[in-house]
Amino acid sequence: MSRAIELAKQYAASGLVKVPQPTDTVHNDCCVLSMDTPLYPKDGLYVSLEEGWKGYGRPFLDVDINRHDTTSAGAVVYLHINTKLVPKKKEEGDEPTKLAVGVQGGFDGGKEYEEEKDYQIAVVPYSDSGVESDWLYLSLDDLS
Repeated sequence: MSRAIELAKQYAASGLVKVPQPTDTVHNDCCVLSMDTPLYPKDGLYVSLEEGWKGYGRPFLDVDINRHDTTSAGAVVYLHINTKLVPKKKEEGDEPTKLAVGVQGGFDGGKEYEEEKDYQIAVVPYSDSGVESDWLYLSLDDLS
């Protein structure tokens, strides 16, 4: 993993990681090549942190990585977004007392689940033989 950390430092120092401006489009809700989303499949969505900020499902990361000069070793940095559905906890007293929807004491027409999002920085090293297996995931809490 030390190689991945070294590549991440080089990549960040090179200025290739870009910060989107308010007028830029970031594709962070769906893969640009498939219907993968941060919620499905379980792998989540990988948003390239280079100019363009396109989202890719894990099976399609090779397409993005092949845009780089893969004749030498390097790494690509992504924002990994993973979403889980967590059932809402029912509190005592949530039973409807009125035959109404959306009012206090009535039936709740809302969602039964809450979305729990997890964000990580993923450093994906590659070489002339393709994508390497020693990926590095950094929690955003670790970076601050």
